[in-house]
Amino acid sequence: MQDTLAFLIHQPDLARRQIVNAASRQFKEGDVQHWWLPGTGAGVRTSISDDVVWLAYATHQYIEATGDSAILNETTPFLQGPMLTAGQHDAFYKPEISDEQASLYEHAARALDLAIKRTGSNGLPLILGGDWNDGMNRVGIGGR
Repeated sequence: MQDTLAFLIHQPDLARRQIVNAASRQFKEGDVQHWWLPGTGAGVRTSISDDVVWLAYATHQYIEATGDSAILNETTPFLQGPMLTAGQHDAFYKPEISDEQASLYEHAARALDLAIKRTGSNGLPLILGGDWNDGMNRVGIGGR
């Protein structure tokens, strides 16, 4: 999603397609595939905490840049598959496409709800393993 933001000015239609595409790689529980193979859809389901905030942020930036708030009404299905177990960082597999569909707004809301749920006892969001800032990569891997 970070790279998608680079297209907002010169190719906003490409950014729009990628935002909707990213939403289609979200599980019903709110978490997302960190990456996936375009041909098969197989990819990595992770507990990376910053992944779930990028959809809402990129969507907001897209709307600010283009004025196209209709993107919020785009619908796409969720993924379904085995959830990660406690302490499991990731799992590679090909998820199924769920019968449940929702608007991009709902996809972003579920992701943000998960980010809020992943809050530590001090009220701050948890930084879980694998986050983008390599210096902080493992600081929250124990759930603190």
